[in-house]
Amino acid sequence: MPSTTITLGVVVLAASLSGFIFSGYSMARRVEAFNQAAPPSMFHFVQSDVRKQRFLGREIHFTDTRLPDGQNGLLVQFGDASISIPAHRIDIAGFESLAVYNEWIAVLAFSPIDNGELSTDWQQDPRTRMLIVSRQAGGYDDETWGSVRVRDWTFLFTEFKPDGTFAQREMQFRDRRGRLPAEHTARLELEKAGKPVPGPEVRLTNIEPIEERTWEWQAALHALPKAHVSRYRFKTDAVHGSPETPGMGWTLPAAGTSVLGLVLGAGLLMGGSVRRRA
Repeated sequence: MPSTTITLGVVVLAASLSGFIFSGYSMARRVEAFNQAAPPSMFHFVQSDVRKQRFLGREIHFTDTRLPDGQNGLLVQFGDASISIPAHRIDIAGFESLAVYNEWIAVLAFSPIDNGELSTDWQQDPRTRMLIVSRQAGGYDDETWGSVRVRDWTFLFTEFKPDGTFAQREMQFRDRRGRLPAEHTARLELEKAGKPVPGPEVRLTNIEPIEERTWEWQAALHALPKAHVSRYRFKTDAVHGSPETPGMGWTLPAAGTSVLGLVLGAGLLMGGSVRRRA
């Protein structure tokens, strides 16, 4: 009986090892193909808390203000242009730096990383871009319920343009089902009101999705609470693949099954080598 158990263990161990080597090699090739077909975009970000800065030959000033509706705001002056951005309540008005807005508003300068090289000369590098990312609490009190409405958070991107103007976009992370929460909520409201709901190709809001592997994704992370962990799971990675590459596919479960086979084979070998007392 022990010899039969040992023989079976050797067979299972050998088959599992062969399967693990083959599936592991195939998995590595698929991961390599994915990374070559869709290399991740990398950017170098620098966040600044200084209230007076200079960019593209123009002075930038940040001043605490009040919006017409009474909400706190941040007045941004860029040369001769100015714009007010909604902000959460701050405890110290007129503080010497923008640190009081941390985790809600981030002033960022960034440029792409090419071939592992980055530039820190923000004034001379034409690829450098500067923007303000501010997180909004979806219409709720940001000190109470709004602070936990993670799904409804939106991000206002205010970019400084070379012509001395501003460009703004309101954006939002997709939920775990890949839906844009603002669009989904708008459709639910139409449905509750008994009105016809248009197809997914029709946009009901001006909020844009923050797509994976973009500079917008990386920038928005600077306006999140430091202890916040994103619940989002990437859809375009080496596991799931992309339209151009299949991802790991069958190799992942095959490798996992092979590991279980190795454990079983090792167990049979050890069990068959145990000698029982007569």
